[in-house]
Amino acid sequence: MIGQTRWRIWGVAGIVVGIIILLLLTAKWMRTDEPLSDTAKKFMQPDLIYRAKTQQHPYFYLLGIDAKDEINPHALGRYRYHREWANYIRDQNADEYYKLDSGLSKKLTREGFSEDEIELIKNLQLSLNNSPKQFSILVVEQKKSLQALLERERIPLQRFSDLLGRKDYMSLVIPSQASGPDYSYIRNLQLLKLVQIQLDSTSNLVQPYAQQFHQVLEFTHNCISLIEKMLLQNWLSQMIDLIRLEQKNENHPILLKSLDLDQLGLKTSLQNELMGSYLLTQYLPYSPEVNAVRLEWLYLPNKTFNAIATQYEVYWRLSEAPYTELEQRFSAIEHPSLPKWRLKNTLGHILSQVSTSNFEKYLLMNHILNNKILAFNALSNRVLDLDVLNQTSDGRRYFKKEGKLCIELPFPKHKLPELKLKQDSCVQI
Repeated sequence: MIGQTRWRIWGVAGIVVGIIILLLLTAKWMRTDEPLSDTAKKFMQPDLIYRAKTQQHPYFYLLGIDAKDEINPHALGRYRYHREWANYIRDQNADEYYKLDSGLSKKLTREGFSEDEIELIKNLQLSLNNSPKQFSILVVEQKKSLQALLERERIPLQRFSDLLGRKDYMSLVIPSQASGPDYSYIRNLQLLKLVQIQLDSTSNLVQPYAQQFHQVLEFTHNCISLIEKMLLQNWLSQMIDLIRLEQKNENHPILLKSLDLDQLGLKTSLQNELMGSYLLTQYLPYSPEVNAVRLEWLYLPNKTFNAIATQYEVYWRLSEAPYTELEQRFSAIEHPSLPKWRLKNTLGHILSQVSTSNFEKYLLMNHILNNKILAFNALSNRVLDLDVLNQTSDGRRYFKKEGKLCIELPFPKHKLPELKLKQDSCVQI
């Protein structure tokens, strides 16, 4: 009887010990991260990651382009970059630091536009979106006000031209809560650049517009972010319309360079986006907002980043696909299965579900712009016969619509409404 009791005790003890060992192994398994995958390593771009000793970088110029005339934009951009990162690393909720930095930054920034100037810029943008002819007419009508505005913005416009002349530009990654470059101001500078060209040119407008077009197109060879790519694509598309208008008025044939394979691809822009995700996944465990959740039991940085990188790879590969295969690949696009709830890395799987945008729009915008350039060149060469144009071997299908020459988009028609595209590949005949 005593022996049986002793064996039972040893049996229960063994079960308890076994359960403890199993729990320890489970805990170790839950907290064991994985190395970065080969896919993730392909996207890694160390030069984008924050380095405290960085003193000179073209990206600083963009960050400080709205500095007061007497302030060096590079110095202001460097200050903003390092202070944003210092605040992020030290304490994301440090309100006193944020107020101090934003106050100093504001003192060094140019004054904003007046209400009348904002209204004028808004009307210019609307007219340009509707018709390049309306834009040109409005510029003439508002010549006096625009000349005064151009004179006031003379230094920022020169800074913008200097930036576009850089061939070593690289858009750096900044913290997710950082304000970043003032892209709305840059969009206004783009518009004023077009106004400046029209007012400064006494006769031939085709050449100065084309020169500006090719400078911007050359700049897109740099490592730019997705938002910068979209801003420049929209600007290039607007310039094509203006060049075509002036070309018809002046009977001035000219050909525009099209995008090469590097410009059509999205690898460098996706690297920029993904490095932002990488920094988020690595810093998240130290974020004050989530410390109370005991993140170490629910989150693995590398495993999360690997899942996100796998999703990005789909778009990277698609952006480098031959034109003739695009529509088929768009139709058959598949994303890796990422179940929302898993015991291991639960928060990481949720983050990977919501951190990836739909990049189909960005992929398509490159080809829309390129097709518009090709349609423009066909018109400049006075080739209007659709049978001739459609004999090309690159898979493009030309058609005419409402007095315009267009190229069909390489995308399933039933999906196009989802993208809400503002641009098309049509050029006025």
